[in-house]
This record gives sequence, structure tokens and C-alpha cells, in this order.
Amino acid sequence: MEKLKLGKIVNTRGLKGEIKILLNPLYYDIEFKKQALIEIGEKELVLSSYKKEKNILFMFLVNYTDINDVLKFKGESIIITSKELKKKPADLFYSYQLLHLVVLDQFKENIGIVIAVEDTGWQKILRIKRPDGTHVLVPWVMAFVKDISLKNNEIIIETIEGLL
Repeated sequence: MEKLKLGKIVNTRGLKGEIKILLNPLYYDIEFKKQALIEIGEKELVLSSYKKEKNILFMFLVNYTDINDVLKFKGESIIITSKELKKKPADLFYSYQLLHLVVLDQFKENIGIVIAVEDTGWQKILRIKRPDGTHVLVPWVMAFVKDISLKNNEIIIETIEGLL
């Protein structure tokens, strides 16, 4: 059960206890289960509802229905366990799951390790650190990414001339 630091509470919105969280870019694509448990500081709280707008997450908490109830959380980090996220279909992944996976080409040659997943707005891009220390960017599209195996801790990509 992996703990994920989603972001930081930067403010409140409205009078009904909604909190505003600046998300870590790695978690822009997350989706919560209903009534998910989250940690704010030392408290474990229940998520009532949420919505995302670009890099901002707005959420209501169960039993926190007034702005005065949530003002004390300003500046705190939001932490959640991976079991509180919605399950994705077998061929889809959350961005954070791709970090530190080994990237191999179609011939099983080592390309490097994923050190970041960047979102350009159009598509996601894998930032891969090569064994020589240089970085390469590979678009996360099915034309290049052929297989992702969390079980084997690897990503298979098909390289073309000029990609690397």
C-alpha cells in the first residue's frame, strides 16, 4: 500500500468548507473511490466529493461543512494511499505508476529508467534517464509504447530512427 503525497492545501473556496489543493503534476490524472480516506496532517478524513480544474483539486470532506472547519488545514499536505484510487482497466495506468520503470526497446536493449511523466496538454511524455546520464523524451502513445508491465517493472517501446 503506497502512500502518495498529492499536493498542498493552498486555500479554501466558498463558505461551505471546500478546500483548494495545488496538485503535484504527477497526480493530475488521479481518480478517487467514493468515500476515500485521506490524510491531512495527523488526521484521517473521509472525502465527500471532489472536482479537478487543470492543476487544482477542489474537495469537500465529510463532517466539514463550514469554512471555519477547514481553515486550519491551509498549508498542510494531502496524503492518500494507492488503494483509495479507482482501479484502472488493465491497459491503462496512472502517471505515478510509471516512475522508476525500466525502459527497453523492441530488442530488449536497455534504454533507461523513467524519471518523470510530463503532461504537455496534448499528450504525456516519458522523461527517460539513459545509462550514460543523458535524458530522452518519448511520447506516451501506442505508436511508441508497445507494452507496460508493472509486474515485470518494465516498459517496452518501439524505437524509430531519430527517436533516441
